[in-house]
Amino acid sequence: MNSIVAAKALLRKQLRQERDLIPFAVRQSKSVSVARRLFDLPVLMGAKTVMGFISFASEVDTSLILERLLSHGKLVLVPRIDGARLYPVIYDASLELERSEYGTMEPVEKRTVPAELIDVVLVPGLGFDRRGARIGYGKGFYDKFLQTLPASTVTIGIGFDEQIKDSLPEEDHDQRVEVVVSDSEAIFTKR
Repeated sequence: MNSIVAAKALLRKQLRQERDLIPFAVRQSKSVSVARRLFDLPVLMGAKTVMGFISFASEVDTSLILERLLSHGKLVLVPRIDGARLYPVIYDASLELERSEYGTMEPVEKRTVPAELIDVVLVPGLGFDRRGARIGYGKGFYDKFLQTLPASTVTIGIGFDEQIKDSLPEEDHDQRVEVVVSDSEAIFTKR
């Protein structure tokens, strides 16, 4: 195992523990702040098709974000993992969900949308830095998926202030996000 891979594995554990230590009520309050800051972004409000994600464990609660996107008439997508790939599938609040092998919830119905139609992708992660680097969960699903997007698609990482670090280790295949939104700031990065 090379030193970057080892450093990222250790960071994943530390970042998850830090996030898990945020009390539930505080996470809920911070999630509202993340949503508010996110909806202040003109790029999100101008988007027609937005890919979000259904949060799990101690992640930013995305239920408010998904509901608000739907109420604004956006076509909302969420990820569905099939084999080694992540696919954007249509989401609405009435869909039946099932738990994936990774613990995340996914729509049972698999109505996919081509990546080139997505205007904005909200990207989960355990940690983000001020350059847009991110530490995900280690399977590489998002790194592979983000590579398939057209240059016009805006990628936005969302997390709590505790998840924002000055610098994170990166490998050649890691994909950065263009904006990082936390409960107290929006950081505009360069790809």
